[in-house]
Amino acid sequence: MSLTDLGDGDFALQGRVSLSNAGYALTAGQEQFIHYESITVNIEQADCASTVGMALLLEWSTWSRANGKNISYTNASSRLLDMVTLNDVEDLMQLTETVS
Repeated sequence: MSLTDLGDGDFALQGRVSLSNAGYALTAGQEQFIHYESITVNIEQADCASTVGMALLLEWSTWSRANGKNISYTNASSRLLDMVTLNDVEDLMQLTETVS
């Protein structure tokens, strides 16, 4: 799993988010996000449609709000969108679905 800074607050999350790397991802994201007011994370190449992946995105969202930042996630899978809806956390995360 990797988080790449594409510049100007744009990031790409790639790979599988798991219990073994979620803590690292959380900290790495916060360390990089602190430099931007508006953050967009493309999650198209990431496997975040799990409780761990969703928890990571929720934690980044919570941290961002607490630090006066705006974060959104682009290219979410329909499976992740379904999980977010099922868990009633749509208001906590700004997600857009992959357009096919």
